[in-house]
Amino acid sequence: MSTVKRVAKNSFYNFFGNNVTKIVTMLLTIFIARFFSDVDFGKLSFALSFTGLFIILIDLGTRLLLVRDIASDKKNASSYVSSVMGLKLISSALVFGFVAVLINLMQYPQDTTYAVYIGALIIIFESFSISLQSVFQAFEKLQYPAYTKIFRVLLRFAITLPFLFMGYGLITVMLIYLFVQIVNFAVTWYLCSRVCIPLSFRFDGMKPLVIRGWPFLLSSAFVMVYFRIDITMLSVMQGDAVVGWYSASYTLLDALISIPIALNAALLPLAVKYAAASRAKLIVLYKSAARLLLMLAMPLAVGGTLLASPLILFVFGEKYSSSVFALQVLLWVLLPLFVVQLLGALLIALKKEKQGVPALFLTTVVNIVANLILIPQYSLIGAAIATIISEIVYLFMYYLIVSKEIGFVNVFAFAVKPLLASVVMGLFVYFFSSLHFAVLIVLGGLVYFGMLVLLGGFTQAEKEMVKRVIGRG
Repeated sequence: MSTVKRVAKNSFYNFFGNNVTKIVTMLLTIFIARFFSDVDFGKLSFALSFTGLFIILIDLGTRLLLVRDIASDKKNASSYVSSVMGLKLISSALVFGFVAVLINLMQYPQDTTYAVYIGALIIIFESFSISLQSVFQAFEKLQYPAYTKIFRVLLRFAITLPFLFMGYGLITVMLIYLFVQIVNFAVTWYLCSRVCIPLSFRFDGMKPLVIRGWPFLLSSAFVMVYFRIDITMLSVMQGDAVVGWYSASYTLLDALISIPIALNAALLPLAVKYAAASRAKLIVLYKSAARLLLMLAMPLAVGGTLLASPLILFVFGEKYSSSVFALQVLLWVLLPLFVVQLLGALLIALKKEKQGVPALFLTTVVNIVANLILIPQYSLIGAAIATIISEIVYLFMYYLIVSKEIGFVNVFAFAVKPLLASVVMGLFVYFFSSLHFAVLIVLGGLVYFGMLVLLGGFTQAEKEMVKRVIGRG
């Protein structure tokens, strides 16, 4: 199979799996938000977000380290993974104890505290599953993580929905999430051992993993804090209802973030090879991916801003009307975020992840400070603005590091034609706003794509790449 077709195939599986996951998760979240009060929905969001802050302490930076090590040395893959499994048994016990002590010190209500206990168990099994997904990624068999993700979300949806109709609440939903995560881990373990490598728990070789994984650990820690701390800070400073409103807007945004994650997950093994063999090919990959990501991000930001109100009201109902403006602000984080995801993959391929740690640290500090300043004055809108400010800092720091390694590529120039096409699309959506928002999404997409073609938004090389992907041989 050609390189282009392999990347396209893996991108499809990753994109398909992530998007089915996002769609089903979003539907379930919508049902939960509608059945729960905004306060209980806020408690659920807090429990999942707060415990999610600690998953990196279980992982200890091994997720991306596994991808790179296995991609470079598949013969020793079983040894690498089994040592990671043993290391995680130890880190899981320590993290659970730490989370339990911390949530009791914070003196939250009893139901929130119990939800956090369960959430801590959820992230433990999730972390084990993520390590096994890294094995599939390194072996370029991304169809299997796609299958397991879809299985997990469908099972969770099928079990949770009847309990919601029967009137069960927060703790029951958290217990269902835990049960499904345990089943998902068992299925992923079985598939990984059958398709890729034999698995076990080993307690040797852990020290080198910790030493080599610390740059990934710090980077992941900063990213996790950066993406999840706003929920915790909103909970502490503004209360559960505001967390519920903010989580509603973030649910719709989160469905879109799977786009760059899917593409970059498929590109990472290829980028690792190019970084070692051909910097010229790596730069071509960088340019093409950056162009594509900006072509996707720009219309999502523009169109989403114009259609945020009907989307929120249709999906979540009137009690979440306060989420509209927050969503309109948050959508603009897609522009820097899409490119940052790509730059992060390039840093890993170039083995320069250590240089990214100070950038992530600065971004996290900016995010925390911005939230501390903006949330008390502007509530959930302040949290959304803080996210955009932080992502812009993140983008420029990573851009400077990557540019120093492989030369400056003016990725910002790639946004000009998508911006012009998005403006035309936006005007169309605005003047025909009386149409149903679903119709506007389809027609707006057609207008955008048509304008992009007229403006020459696709290079000849990209057209040829598309032909090779969809053609034979």
